[in-house]
Amino acid sequence: MALLAFRARDDTIWLLVFAVPALVGCVVGVIAAILVSRGNPEPYSLETIDDAGEEVIGHIGSYLLPAVVDVGQSSEEALIAAVALALIVHIHIATGRVHVNPLLYVFAYRVYRATSSTGVAYYLVARTDASSWVGSRRLVPLGASLLIERSRDIVEQG
Repeated sequence: MALLAFRARDDTIWLLVFAVPALVGCVVGVIAAILVSRGNPEPYSLETIDDAGEEVIGHIGSYLLPAVVDVGQSSEEALIAAVALALIVHIHIATGRVHVNPLLYVFAYRVYRATSSTGVAYYLVARTDASSWVGSRRLVPLGASLLIERSRDIVEQG
């Protein structure tokens, strides 16, 4: 969205159409980072941990769209880009792929699908190789199905 806002910078209306969701996404990201940094890690014993990296490919289209669509050409191009992004976002939310964002990989995080010993399914975001974890780990819950490994806890858990 930020890339599309940048490309539409000469047209105030389309700039706002793309910039507002980009700004909202940034604010949500900052709030999530604050919640994780201040949250209390809880011990979780995970039975299965599988890499969810293949789901990242589903987001690549939404990141490539701003590179191939020129919203400055016409209002129709901008409208098509807005509708396409709205559909991509809706599909990602409806299929549960909303947590697997390629930008996590840019910041050296990996995303895993994990199941606890009680059968509860989670998305797990970690910097270390979670597939080699043994025993319980202290993780910060962020929502009902999302666990985050805090950077400062990596040293403590070794």
